Amino acid sequence: MTFDNLVSDLRLGLRAVFIRPFQRLWQSPGAERFRSNYFSEGLLPTSMADRAELALAARCIGCGLCDAVAGRGARPSLLPTAFSKNGVDLRFDLGPNDPERLAAAEKLCPTGVPLVRLRAFLDDRARKALA
Repeated sequence: MTFDNLVSDLRLGLRAVFIRPFQRLWQSPGAERFRSNYFSEGLLPTSMADRAELALAARCIGCGLCDAVAGRGARPSLLPTAFSKNGVDLRFDLGPNDPERLAAAEKLCPTGVPLVRLRAFLDDRARKALA
């Protein structure tokens, strides 16, 4: 072990034993620190209810049958993939917003992805991310 390695190990040890504990005294609690680190980027915590919605979106097999419904704008098959986006991206790309088109596309879905319900959930999540 060289002298430089010894000095760097000593610095790490001193930081871990003395400096870091004092820094933690002045840090905000965990939830507050989480909000300051992630909410500014549009990343929201995922609750158990959100996970249930995610499971519904995960049923999509990407077959494209829902895209056969006539309408303007984005394809309905883009809606289940919107869960992979963070909150900032949600304000730009939520997929189609026509409830009648989504209801018709939902009927064609072989796995029963609830597109109307997912759209409402994503709108709510986007509002929370931008708040």
